[in-house]
Amino acid sequence: MALPKLATRSWAVRRALAGREPFRTYGAFRAAAGGPASRGRLPDEWWAKIRDVPDGRIGYTVYSYVTPIAWVLDDGTVVIPPVRYSLTTTGHQGLLYALNQNPDTFPDDVRRTRAWTRPQPGSWDWPRAAAFADANGATGHVPSPRAPGAGPPARVSAPEDRSRPAQGTESVLDRIRKALAEADAQPPEELYFEGPETLLGAPDLAYSEAWTG
Repeated sequence: MALPKLATRSWAVRRALAGREPFRTYGAFRAAAGGPASRGRLPDEWWAKIRDVPDGRIGYTVYSYVTPIAWVLDDGTVVIPPVRYSLTTTGHQGLLYALNQNPDTFPDDVRRTRAWTRPQPGSWDWPRAAAFADANGATGHVPSPRAPGAGPPARVSAPEDRSRPAQGTESVLDRIRKALAEADAQPPEELYFEGPETLLGAPDLAYSEAWTG
């Protein structure tokens, strides 16, 4: 019978370790009855110690990937080699403290539930604001399926009609046109000559035919 998979850092894994129960996880952390079935990355000195143990004395082995990172002898002795591995295996080694605990020390895992239920298609029947327009065409309060105590719903206002000019715009344009017309009706100011009298009456070369021609 296949073992059920447990979450690696769940309380169920800790209880299994404390009770010397075989388990597997969704990752690379697992435990099995009996001695190590593989060496993995276990250093030579620790692999030699395992081989020196008489057959049948190791009753429980914990693995990270295929490397035995802890084992329990038949007299209850827990052996955890102080060897550093990858970051993932280091996290697995951090759970081995449960081997020296009582299974009742750890609580049951609480299954997480959704705080809200996803609505089904068509379950939200939102009324149209146009159905609640008053006599002037403005919309009022629109009822909606709000939670109790959520306060009054927002007031929906009628969209602004931008096709009409804002109030007072035409009078401003009229004043501008009137001011321009008055400026055109005014005669030009007289020009006065400032300079030597010998140049009085001399043609302006910039506007004379001889200069421009």
